[in-house]
Amino acid sequence: MKKTLLTAALSLVAVAMMAVPAKRGQWKTVTLADGTTVRVELRGDEFNHYWQAADGTRYVQNGNTWQAADAQSLLMMKRGAMRRATANRLRMASKRNTKAFTGQKKGLIILVDFPDKQFRSGHDQALYERIANEKDYSENGFRGSVSDYFSAQSNGVFDLKFDVVGPVRAAKSYKYYGGSSSDGNDEPVDELVKEVCQQIDGQVNFADYDWDGDGEVEQVFLLYAGQGQADGGANNTIWPHEYWLTSYQGGSALKLDGVKIDTYACSCELNGVNGLDGLGTICHEFSHCMGLPDLYDISYGGNFGMGDFSLMDMGSYLGDGMTPPNYTAWERWFSGWAEPVELSENDTTITNMLPLSKNGDTYVIYNPANHNEYYLLENRQRMGWDINLPSHGLMVSHVDYDPDIWEYNIVNTCTERGDEYEQAGVKNDHQRLTIFHADNEDGSGYYDYSGNYNTTSEQHDLYPYGSLDSLT
Repeated sequence: MKKTLLTAALSLVAVAMMAVPAKRGQWKTVTLADGTTVRVELRGDEFNHYWQAADGTRYVQNGNTWQAADAQSLLMMKRGAMRRATANRLRMASKRNTKAFTGQKKGLIILVDFPDKQFRSGHDQALYERIANEKDYSENGFRGSVSDYFSAQSNGVFDLKFDVVGPVRAAKSYKYYGGSSSDGNDEPVDELVKEVCQQIDGQVNFADYDWDGDGEVEQVFLLYAGQGQADGGANNTIWPHEYWLTSYQGGSALKLDGVKIDTYACSCELNGVNGLDGLGTICHEFSHCMGLPDLYDISYGGNFGMGDFSLMDMGSYLGDGMTPPNYTAWERWFSGWAEPVELSENDTTITNMLPLSKNGDTYVIYNPANHNEYYLLENRQRMGWDINLPSHGLMVSHVDYDPDIWEYNIVNTCTERGDEYEQAGVKNDHQRLTIFHADNEDGSGYYDYSGNYNTTSEQHDLYPYGSLDSLT
Protein backbone atom coordinates (compact mmCIF):
# COMPACT_ATOMS: atom_id res chain seq x y z
CA MET A 1 0.00 0.00 0.00
CA LYS A 2 1.33 3.41 -0.94
CA LYS A 3 2.46 5.35 2.10
CA THR A 4 1.82 9.01 2.71
CA LEU A 5 4.61 11.34 1.64
CA LEU A 6 5.07 14.20 4.07
CA THR A 7 7.25 17.13 3.03
CA ALA A 8 8.12 19.39 5.96
CA ALA A 9 9.79 22.76 5.51
CA LEU A 10 12.72 23.05 7.89
CA SER A 11 12.35 26.81 7.91
CA LEU A 12 9.31 26.50 10.17
CA VAL A 13 9.70 28.42 13.42
CA ALA A 14 8.04 27.85 16.78
CA VAL A 15 4.39 28.83 16.79
CA ALA A 16 2.32 29.92 19.73
CA MET A 17 0.52 27.23 19.85
CA MET A 18 2.75 14.44 37.19
CA ALA A 19 -0.35 12.35 38.47
CA VAL A 20 -3.10 11.31 36.16
CA PRO A 21 -5.43 14.11 35.12
CA ALA A 22 -9.09 13.91 36.00
CA LYS A 23 -10.91 11.54 33.68
CA ARG A 24 -13.00 13.47 31.17
CA GLY A 25 -16.74 13.36 31.54
CA GLN A 26 -17.00 13.15 35.34
CA TRP A 27 -20.03 15.44 35.61
CA LYS A 28 -22.46 15.92 38.46
CA THR A 29 -25.14 18.38 39.51
CA VAL A 30 -24.50 20.35 42.71
CA THR A 31 -26.86 22.50 44.75
CA LEU A 32 -25.88 26.04 45.72
CA ALA A 33 -26.86 27.73 48.98
CA ASP A 34 -29.77 29.54 47.27
CA GLY A 35 -31.21 26.26 46.01
CA THR A 36 -30.15 26.61 42.39
CA THR A 37 -28.35 23.73 40.73
CA VAL A 38 -25.25 23.79 38.56
CA ARG A 39 -23.74 21.07 36.40
CA VAL A 40 -20.01 20.77 37.02
CA GLU A 41 -17.12 18.60 35.80
CA LEU A 42 -14.15 17.34 37.78
CA ARG A 43 -10.91 19.04 36.68
CA GLY A 44 -7.29 19.05 37.74
CA ASP A 45 -4.96 16.48 39.23
CA GLU A 46 -3.81 15.33 42.67
CA PHE A 47 -2.21 18.67 43.51
CA ASN A 48 -5.06 20.93 42.53
CA HIS A 49 -8.53 19.57 41.77
CA TYR A 50 -11.88 21.27 41.67
CA TRP A 51 -15.30 21.20 39.98
CA GLN A 52 -15.92 23.55 37.07
CA ALA A 53 -19.05 24.57 35.17
CA ALA A 54 -19.14 24.91 31.39
CA ASP A 55 -18.77 28.70 31.72
CA GLY A 56 -15.46 28.27 33.54
CA THR A 57 -16.69 29.06 37.07
CA ARG A 58 -15.03 26.91 39.72
CA TYR A 59 -17.08 25.61 42.64
CA VAL A 60 -16.12 24.38 46.09
CA GLN A 61 -18.12 22.44 48.64
CA ASN A 62 -19.20 24.18 51.84
CA GLY A 63 -20.86 21.65 54.12
CA ASN A 64 -23.86 20.19 52.30
CA THR A 65 -24.02 22.96 49.70
CA TRP A 66 -21.70 24.39 47.06
CA GLN A 67 -20.55 27.90 46.23
CA ALA A 68 -18.48 29.65 43.61
CA ALA A 69 -14.83 29.67 44.63
CA ASP A 70 -13.91 32.95 46.32
CA ALA A 71 -10.51 34.66 46.23
CA GLN A 72 -9.25 32.68 49.22
CA SER A 73 -10.23 29.36 47.65
CA LEU A 74 -8.52 30.30 44.39
CA LEU A 75 -5.42 31.28 46.36
CA MET A 76 -5.39 27.85 47.98
CA MET A 77 -5.63 26.26 44.53
CA LYS A 78 -2.64 28.32 43.40
CA ARG A 79 -0.68 27.21 46.43
CA GLY A 80 -1.43 23.64 45.46
CA ALA A 81 -0.11 24.37 41.98
CA MET A 82 3.05 25.93 43.42
CA ARG A 83 3.57 22.83 45.55
CA ARG A 84 3.37 20.80 42.37
CA ALA A 85 5.78 23.12 40.55
CA THR A 86 8.42 22.88 43.24
CA ALA A 87 8.08 19.12 43.63
CA ASN A 88 8.14 18.44 39.92
CA ARG A 89 11.21 20.60 39.40
CA LEU A 90 13.05 18.41 41.89
CA ARG A 91 11.69 15.26 40.29
CA MET A 92 12.58 16.15 36.71
CA ALA A 93 16.02 17.47 37.68
CA SER A 94 16.80 14.21 39.47
CA LYS A 95 15.96 12.22 36.33
CA ARG A 96 17.90 14.43 33.90
CA ASN A 97 20.94 12.16 33.73
CA THR A 98 19.11 8.85 34.01
CA LYS A 99 20.51 6.15 31.72
CA ALA A 100 18.30 4.09 29.46
CA PHE A 101 15.99 1.69 31.26
CA THR A 102 17.16 -1.74 30.14
CA GLY A 103 17.61 -5.24 31.50
CA GLN A 104 15.73 -7.02 34.24
CA LYS A 105 14.21 -4.76 36.90
CA LYS A 106 11.91 -5.49 39.81
CA GLY A 107 9.07 -3.30 41.03
CA LEU A 108 6.85 -3.55 44.11
CA ILE A 109 3.05 -3.38 44.25
CA ILE A 110 1.49 -3.34 47.72
CA LEU A 111 -2.24 -4.07 47.92
CA VAL A 112 -3.80 -1.92 50.65
CA ASP A 113 -7.26 -2.11 52.20
CA PHE A 114 -8.88 -0.26 55.09
CA PRO A 115 -10.98 -1.11 58.13
CA ASP A 116 -14.01 0.30 56.27
CA LYS A 117 -13.07 -0.57 52.67
CA GLN A 118 -11.91 -3.97 51.41
CA PHE A 119 -11.19 -5.36 47.95
CA ARG A 120 -14.08 -6.93 46.05
CA SER A 121 -14.34 -10.71 46.03
CA GLY A 122 -11.74 -12.17 43.66
CA HIS A 123 -9.66 -9.00 43.58
CA ASP A 124 -6.83 -10.65 45.46
CA GLN A 125 -3.07 -11.05 45.36
CA ALA A 126 -3.30 -13.84 42.77
CA LEU A 127 -5.29 -11.64 40.37
CA TYR A 128 -2.95 -8.68 40.67
CA GLU A 129 0.06 -10.94 40.23
CA ARG A 130 -1.39 -11.84 36.83
CA ILE A 131 -2.27 -8.24 35.94
CA ALA A 132 1.25 -7.14 36.82
CA ASN A 133 3.33 -9.95 35.35
CA GLU A 134 1.51 -12.58 33.28
CA LYS A 135 2.53 -12.67 29.63
CA ASP A 136 -0.41 -11.84 27.34
CA TYR A 137 -2.86 -11.61 30.23
CA SER A 138 -6.28 -11.33 28.56
CA GLU A 139 -9.00 -11.88 31.16
CA ASN A 140 -11.33 -9.28 32.69
CA GLY A 141 -11.03 -7.04 29.62
CA PHE A 142 -7.23 -6.74 29.74
CA ARG A 143 -5.08 -7.00 26.60
CA GLY A 144 -1.82 -7.61 28.40
CA SER A 145 -0.09 -7.12 31.72
CA VAL A 146 1.91 -4.17 33.02
CA SER A 147 5.06 -6.15 32.25
CA ASP A 148 3.79 -6.76 28.70
CA TYR A 149 3.21 -3.03 28.25
CA PHE A 150 6.74 -1.96 29.13
CA SER A 151 8.25 -4.84 27.18
CA ALA A 152 6.35 -3.69 24.09
CA GLN A 153 7.38 -0.06 24.49
CA SER A 154 11.05 -0.96 24.86
CA ASN A 155 11.05 -3.60 22.10
CA GLY A 156 11.86 -6.19 24.74
CA VAL A 157 14.95 -4.56 26.25
CA PHE A 158 13.22 -3.52 29.51
CA ASP A 159 12.09 -6.60 31.44
CA LEU A 160 10.04 -5.28 34.36
CA LYS A 161 8.50 -7.71 36.83
CA PHE A 162 6.71 -6.97 40.10
CA ASP A 163 6.55 -8.44 43.56
CA VAL A 164 2.88 -8.20 44.57
CA VAL A 165 2.14 -8.39 48.31
CA GLY A 166 -0.94 -7.94 50.46
CA PRO A 167 -3.61 -6.92 51.00
CA VAL A 168 -2.17 -5.02 53.93
CA ARG A 169 -4.69 -3.44 56.33
CA ALA A 170 -4.23 0.29 56.95
CA ALA A 171 -4.59 1.57 60.50
CA LYS A 172 -7.33 4.09 59.76
CA SER A 173 -10.36 4.73 57.54
CA TYR A 174 -9.84 5.39 53.85
CA LYS A 175 -11.50 8.76 54.49
CA TYR A 176 -8.64 9.75 56.77
CA TYR A 177 -6.00 9.26 54.07
CA GLY A 178 -8.18 10.64 51.27
CA GLY A 179 -9.43 13.76 53.04
CA SER A 180 -8.39 16.94 51.25
CA SER A 181 -6.69 20.02 52.65
CA SER A 182 -7.84 23.57 51.90
CA ASP A 183 -5.77 23.67 48.72
CA GLY A 184 -7.28 20.45 47.35
CA ASN A 185 -4.44 18.05 48.16
CA ASP A 186 -4.83 14.62 49.73
CA GLU A 187 -3.51 14.95 53.27
CA PRO A 188 -1.67 12.11 55.07
CA VAL A 189 -0.91 9.62 52.28
CA ASP A 190 2.70 9.67 53.46
CA GLU A 191 1.51 8.05 56.70
CA LEU A 192 -0.14 5.29 54.70
CA VAL A 193 3.01 4.63 52.67
CA LYS A 194 5.17 4.34 55.78
CA GLU A 195 2.61 2.14 57.57
CA VAL A 196 2.32 -0.46 54.84
CA CYS A 197 6.04 -0.55 54.01
CA GLN A 198 6.84 -1.25 57.64
CA GLN A 199 4.18 -3.97 57.78
CA ILE A 200 5.65 -5.90 54.84
CA ASP A 201 9.32 -5.39 55.73
CA GLY A 202 9.72 -9.05 56.64
CA GLN A 203 8.16 -10.22 53.35
CA VAL A 204 10.36 -8.38 50.85
CA ASN A 205 13.88 -7.02 50.54
CA PHE A 206 13.50 -3.34 49.67
CA ALA A 207 17.07 -3.30 48.34
CA ASP A 208 15.74 -5.32 45.36
CA TYR A 209 13.96 -2.19 44.15
CA ASP A 210 17.07 0.01 44.05
CA TRP A 211 17.85 -0.25 40.35
CA ASP A 212 21.05 1.76 40.18
CA GLY A 213 22.69 1.06 43.52
CA ASP A 214 22.40 4.63 44.78
CA GLY A 215 20.88 3.53 48.08
CA GLU A 216 17.34 4.62 47.21
CA VAL A 217 14.36 2.58 46.04
CA GLU A 218 13.13 3.74 42.62
CA GLN A 219 9.49 3.55 43.66
CA VAL A 220 6.96 1.65 45.75
CA PHE A 221 3.45 1.38 44.34
CA LEU A 222 0.32 1.20 46.50
CA LEU A 223 -2.86 -0.18 44.96
CA TYR A 224 -5.67 0.63 47.37
CA ALA A 225 -9.17 -0.84 47.73
CA GLY A 226 -12.15 1.03 46.33
CA GLN A 227 -12.42 4.02 44.03
CA GLY A 228 -10.03 6.84 43.25
CA GLN A 229 -11.08 10.46 43.11
CA ALA A 230 -9.74 11.05 39.57
CA ASP A 231 -12.49 9.02 37.91
CA GLY A 232 -15.52 9.61 40.06
CA GLY A 233 -14.68 8.62 43.62
CA ALA A 234 -15.90 10.75 46.51
CA ASN A 235 -13.91 13.75 47.74
CA ASN A 236 -12.61 11.65 50.64
CA THR A 237 -10.99 9.02 48.40
CA ILE A 238 -7.34 9.20 47.37
CA TRP A 239 -6.44 10.72 44.01
CA PRO A 240 -3.96 8.44 42.16
CA HIS A 241 -0.58 10.16 42.07
CA GLU A 242 3.17 9.98 42.44
CA TYR A 243 4.97 11.95 45.12
CA TRP A 244 7.80 11.90 47.67
CA LEU A 245 7.71 11.37 51.40
CA THR A 246 10.27 14.14 51.83
CA SER A 247 8.04 16.65 50.01
CA TYR A 248 5.35 16.59 52.68
CA GLN A 249 5.59 19.36 55.23
CA GLY A 250 8.05 18.06 57.81
CA GLY A 251 8.27 14.83 55.84
CA SER A 252 11.11 12.36 55.88
CA ALA A 253 12.14 9.28 53.94
CA LEU A 254 11.81 5.79 55.39
CA LYS A 255 14.82 3.49 55.62
CA LEU A 256 14.38 -0.28 55.47
CA ASP A 257 16.81 -3.02 54.47
CA GLY A 258 19.57 -0.45 54.20
CA VAL A 259 17.89 1.64 51.47
CA LYS A 260 15.88 4.85 51.49
CA ILE A 261 12.20 4.84 50.49
CA ASP A 262 11.05 8.24 49.26
CA THR A 263 9.32 8.02 45.87
CA TYR A 264 5.92 6.35 45.87
CA ALA A 265 2.90 6.15 43.61
CA CYS A 266 -0.62 4.86 44.08
CA SER A 267 -3.80 4.01 42.22
CA CYS A 268 -7.16 2.41 42.94
CA GLU A 269 -8.91 -0.93 42.61
CA LEU A 270 -12.09 0.21 40.86
CA ASN A 271 -12.84 2.06 37.65
CA GLY A 272 -15.99 3.96 38.54
CA VAL A 273 -18.31 2.14 40.93
CA ASN A 274 -17.89 -1.56 40.19
CA GLY A 275 -15.45 -2.25 37.35
CA LEU A 276 -11.88 -3.41 37.86
CA ASP A 277 -9.54 -0.54 37.08
CA GLY A 278 -7.19 -1.12 34.18
CA LEU A 279 -3.43 -0.70 34.04
CA GLY A 280 -3.36 2.77 32.44
CA THR A 281 -2.94 4.60 35.73
CA ILE A 282 -0.24 2.18 36.93
CA CYS A 283 1.70 2.65 33.67
CA HIS A 284 1.25 6.44 33.81
CA GLU A 285 2.50 6.74 37.37
CA PHE A 286 5.34 4.28 36.87
CA SER A 287 6.42 6.29 33.83
CA HIS A 288 6.73 9.31 36.11
CA CYS A 289 9.13 7.19 38.14
CA MET A 290 11.26 6.98 35.01
CA GLY A 291 11.21 10.75 34.60
CA LEU A 292 8.49 11.35 32.02
CA PRO A 293 6.57 14.62 32.51
CA ASP A 294 2.83 15.18 32.32
CA LEU A 295 1.83 16.20 28.80
CA TYR A 296 -1.65 17.54 29.55
CA ASP A 297 -2.33 21.20 30.30
CA ILE A 298 -2.06 21.09 34.09
CA SER A 299 -3.83 24.46 34.42
CA TYR A 300 -6.73 23.31 32.19
CA GLY A 301 -6.29 26.48 30.15
CA GLY A 302 -7.53 24.93 26.90
CA ASN A 303 -4.28 23.59 25.43
CA PHE A 304 -4.62 20.22 23.74
CA GLY A 305 -1.31 18.74 24.83
CA MET A 306 -1.18 15.19 23.48
CA GLY A 307 -4.76 14.13 24.20
CA ASP A 308 -5.53 10.44 23.89
CA PHE A 309 -2.38 9.85 21.84
CA SER A 310 -0.10 9.75 24.89
CA LEU A 311 -0.07 7.76 28.11
CA MET A 312 1.15 10.93 29.82
CA ASP A 313 -2.02 12.80 28.87
CA MET A 314 -5.53 11.34 28.60
CA GLY A 315 -4.35 8.11 26.95
CA SER A 316 -4.12 6.39 30.32
CA TYR A 317 -7.94 6.10 30.23
CA LEU A 318 -8.25 4.50 26.77
CA GLY A 319 -10.32 1.33 26.79
CA ASP A 320 -11.30 2.05 30.41
CA GLY A 321 -7.61 1.93 31.23
CA MET A 322 -7.18 -1.57 29.79
CA THR A 323 -5.34 -0.42 26.65
CA PRO A 324 -3.16 2.63 27.29
CA PRO A 325 -1.54 3.76 24.03
CA ASN A 326 2.00 3.08 22.99
CA TYR A 327 4.74 5.40 24.13
CA THR A 328 5.10 8.14 21.54
CA ALA A 329 8.29 8.61 19.51
CA TRP A 330 9.45 11.25 22.00
CA GLU A 331 8.69 9.09 25.06
CA ARG A 332 10.61 6.12 23.63
CA TRP A 333 13.51 8.39 22.74
CA PHE A 334 13.55 9.90 26.23
CA SER A 335 13.58 6.42 27.79
CA GLY A 336 16.56 5.37 25.66
CA TRP A 337 14.65 2.72 23.74
CA ALA A 338 14.41 4.06 20.19
CA GLU A 339 16.29 6.95 18.62
CA PRO A 340 14.49 8.51 15.65
CA VAL A 341 16.08 8.56 12.20
CA GLU A 342 17.17 12.07 11.25
CA LEU A 343 15.85 13.40 7.95
CA SER A 344 17.92 15.86 5.91
CA GLU A 345 16.95 19.20 4.42
CA ASN A 346 16.25 17.52 1.08
CA ASP A 347 12.87 16.02 0.32
CA THR A 348 12.80 12.43 1.50
CA THR A 349 10.46 9.62 0.54
CA ILE A 350 9.79 7.07 3.26
CA THR A 351 8.37 3.73 2.18
CA ASN A 352 7.09 0.79 4.20
CA MET A 353 6.86 2.86 7.38
CA LEU A 354 5.85 0.31 9.98
CA PRO A 355 3.46 1.35 12.75
CA LEU A 356 4.67 2.04 16.27
CA SER A 357 2.82 -1.09 17.45
CA LYS A 358 5.27 -3.11 15.34
CA ASN A 359 8.25 -1.08 16.58
CA GLY A 360 8.51 0.81 13.32
CA ASP A 361 11.10 3.53 12.89
CA THR A 362 10.29 7.08 13.86
CA TYR A 363 11.79 10.17 12.24
CA VAL A 364 13.04 13.56 13.37
CA ILE A 365 13.44 16.82 11.46
CA TYR A 366 15.51 19.45 13.26
CA ASN A 367 15.20 23.18 12.94
CA PRO A 368 18.75 24.01 11.75
CA ALA A 369 18.65 27.32 13.63
CA ASN A 370 17.66 25.69 16.93
CA HIS A 371 18.49 22.04 17.65
CA ASN A 372 16.09 22.06 20.62
CA GLU A 373 13.19 22.48 18.21
CA TYR A 374 12.25 19.56 16.04
CA TYR A 375 9.42 17.57 14.47
CA LEU A 376 8.75 13.89 15.06
CA LEU A 377 6.98 11.57 12.62
CA GLU A 378 5.45 8.26 13.63
CA ASN A 379 2.93 5.83 12.16
CA ARG A 380 0.07 5.19 14.59
CA GLN A 381 -2.36 2.43 13.63
CA ARG A 382 -5.18 0.83 15.62
CA MET A 383 -3.43 -2.37 16.60
CA GLY A 384 -1.68 -3.71 19.68
CA TRP A 385 -1.63 -1.16 22.50
CA ASP A 386 -2.90 1.49 20.06
CA ILE A 387 -6.12 -0.44 19.40
CA ASN A 388 -8.34 2.24 20.98
CA LEU A 389 -6.72 5.36 19.54
CA PRO A 390 -9.29 7.92 18.33
CA SER A 391 -7.52 8.18 14.96
CA HIS A 392 -4.94 6.36 12.85
CA GLY A 393 -2.32 7.52 10.41
CA LEU A 394 0.82 9.63 10.44
CA MET A 395 1.26 11.60 13.66
CA VAL A 396 3.41 14.71 13.43
CA SER A 397 4.54 16.24 16.72
CA HIS A 398 6.25 19.57 17.31
CA VAL A 399 8.79 19.75 20.14
CA ASP A 400 10.31 22.96 21.47
CA TYR A 401 12.48 21.79 24.34
CA ASP A 402 13.36 24.05 27.25
CA PRO A 403 14.93 22.40 30.32
CA ASP A 404 13.28 24.78 32.79
CA ILE A 405 9.84 24.16 31.30
CA TRP A 406 10.39 20.40 31.51
CA GLU A 407 11.70 20.54 35.06
CA TYR A 408 8.66 22.48 36.23
CA ASN A 409 6.36 19.96 34.50
CA ILE A 410 4.55 22.65 32.50
CA VAL A 411 5.39 21.28 29.05
CA ASN A 412 1.97 22.14 27.61
CA THR A 413 0.87 24.73 30.15
CA CYS A 414 1.10 28.46 29.48
CA THR A 415 2.11 30.64 32.39
CA GLU A 416 0.31 33.84 33.33
CA ARG A 417 1.78 37.15 34.33
CA GLY A 418 2.63 37.08 38.02
CA ASP A 419 1.63 33.46 38.57
CA GLU A 420 3.59 31.00 40.69
CA TYR A 421 5.77 29.90 37.77
CA GLU A 422 6.73 33.37 36.59
CA GLN A 423 7.48 34.32 40.18
CA ALA A 424 10.01 31.49 40.08
CA GLY A 425 11.50 32.92 36.86
CA VAL A 426 9.91 30.47 34.42
CA LYS A 427 7.74 31.69 31.54
CA ASN A 428 5.97 29.65 28.91
CA ASP A 429 3.73 31.08 26.20
CA HIS A 430 3.04 28.02 24.02
CA GLN A 431 2.71 24.25 23.99
CA ARG A 432 6.09 22.54 23.90
CA LEU A 433 5.18 18.99 22.86
CA THR A 434 1.98 18.64 20.91
CA ILE A 435 0.69 17.35 17.60
CA PHE A 436 -0.12 19.07 14.34
CA HIS A 437 -3.84 18.51 13.82
CA ALA A 438 -4.62 17.32 10.30
CA ASP A 439 -8.09 18.90 10.54
CA ASN A 440 -6.61 22.20 11.83
CA GLU A 441 -8.70 21.90 15.01
CA ASP A 442 -6.28 23.05 17.68
CA GLY A 443 -8.27 21.81 20.65
CA SER A 444 -10.32 24.91 21.43
CA GLY A 445 -13.43 23.15 20.15
CA TYR A 446 -12.92 19.90 22.03
CA TYR A 447 -15.77 20.80 24.41
CA ASP A 448 -19.25 21.38 23.00
CA TYR A 449 -21.74 24.05 24.08
CA SER A 450 -22.84 21.93 27.05
CA GLY A 451 -19.29 21.45 28.25
CA ASN A 452 -19.15 17.83 27.11
CA TYR A 453 -15.96 16.51 25.55
CA ASN A 454 -16.29 16.16 21.78
CA THR A 455 -14.41 13.02 20.80
CA THR A 456 -15.11 13.38 17.06
CA SER A 457 -12.49 16.09 16.63
CA GLU A 458 -9.65 13.82 17.75
CA GLN A 459 -10.76 11.31 15.13
CA HIS A 460 -9.44 13.64 12.43
CA ASP A 461 -6.10 14.58 13.94
CA LEU A 462 -3.71 12.26 12.10
CA TYR A 463 -2.66 12.39 8.45
CA PRO A 464 -4.12 11.97 5.92
CA TYR A 465 -7.49 13.53 6.67
CA GLY A 466 -9.60 13.79 3.53
CA SER A 467 -7.45 15.56 0.95
CA LEU A 468 -5.07 16.88 3.60
CA ASP A 469 -1.94 14.76 3.27
CA SER A 470 0.89 17.27 3.57
CA LEU A 471 2.34 19.77 5.99
CA THR A 472 4.40 22.68 4.68
